[in-house]
Amino acid sequence: MLHVVGEKGSPSYTINQGVDIDQNEIIEGSCAVQRKGSGTITVTPSFVTYQRTIFGERVIDSKDVQKTVTFTSNETKEVSFIVPKASAPQAYDAVLSLVPSNGIAISNNVPVHYVLRGPSATIQNVLIDKDYYAAGDSANVSVYWTGSADSFIGARKASSHNTASNLLISITDGGNNKCAKDATFTVPSDEIERNTLTSHAVSITHFCTDPRVTATIVDESDSALAQETVAFTSGQVSSGSWFMSSFKERPILYILMGFIILIVSGALVVKGRKANIL
Repeated sequence: MLHVVGEKGSPSYTINQGVDIDQNEIIEGSCAVQRKGSGTITVTPSFVTYQRTIFGERVIDSKDVQKTVTFTSNETKEVSFIVPKASAPQAYDAVLSLVPSNGIAISNNVPVHYVLRGPSATIQNVLIDKDYYAAGDSANVSVYWTGSADSFIGARKASSHNTASNLLISITDGGNNKCAKDATFTVPSDEIERNTLTSHAVSITHFCTDPRVTATIVDESDSALAQETVAFTSGQVSSGSWFMSSFKERPILYILMGFIILIVSGALVVKGRKANIL
């Protein structure tokens, strides 16, 4: 079970409840642990923290000092621990294991889910309408995002005011070359409108295969609240699409090349006729 140090009434929370805390608060926990095996061993609670879920990005946490516990053969003890905190407001899974002096975990992993309070956002999904684009195309980028992680039923405190202001969309190809100018879209102020999948048109300026789309939610001061990059794989791309895209990107170059080819061809024809006369 978990509890927030100093909270009035000392209520308990489960490890998967997602208790919400402020940056200056501390979560303590305890659990019964049984030593399976013979001999004496000393272990220390150890944590690895991931953003939102155990499948999310690993993040740096506060690395709080933990108390060591010594077990004898088949002994069961209560192990206490402090849940380390990440630095940015968001939901996290802090995965607990017990580690002896050699640094190799000897227990199962136990995720402890908690929420660090404060303005935040989560980009849940990013979709596009095609797997490649030609210059001049309009890419329809659909983004679904949600507001602050501390906004949920059963939270200890009122949800944080969502300060999200704009959605930024960047598109590059598989070689990390820009496919379009970065686009900025104002996010709706209504909470219900925000929590829907919305489509945004981005003008493509360069031929783009294996597109990578980066969506960023920023607040009024342009500080990032959330960012997600999704890579897409292009299927078979026709040579005609590539040529038309290249022509749209550099029309003057292709026109000049056409004139040069015509002039050279004309010169060769004239030269051939003169040779036949002689």
